[in-house]
Amino acid sequence: MAKNSIEYGRNYRLKNKEAVYERYKRWRLNAKANGTTTRDKQRYGLNRAKVLERDNYCCVNCGLTQELHLIKFKVSLNLHHKNKNEKDYSLDNLETLCVVCHSKKHQVERHLKELK
Repeated sequence: MAKNSIEYGRNYRLKNKEAVYERYKRWRLNAKANGTTTRDKQRYGLNRAKVLERDNYCCVNCGLTQELHLIKFKVSLNLHHKNKNEKDYSLDNLETLCVVCHSKKHQVERHLKELK
C-alpha cells in the first residue's frame, strides 16, 4: 500500500505506462488542435495564439521560425512580458521570443538590476 498520494501516483504511472501515455497523447493532440493548452490559458489569458499569429510565429529578435525552433529546441517559441509584470496579459505587453533570445533578455534585465 502506498504511503502517500505522490508515491501512489508514481506507482500507478509505473504500472500503467501505456494507458497514461495514451491519455497524454490524446490530451496533447486535442490541445494542439485547439491551438492552446490549459497552461496557456492560465498564463496568457488566451492571448498566446494571438501573439504568435501577430508575430508570424517568429522570434521578434532573431527571426527564428516556430518550425525551426521546434526542431532545434523541441519546444514552442516563448512569450515574454515586456513590462516584467507576469499578470499583465495584454497583447501590447507580450512578444514572441526564441529560447536563446528570451534567456538573453532576462540575463540583461538581471544584470541591470544588479547595477542599481
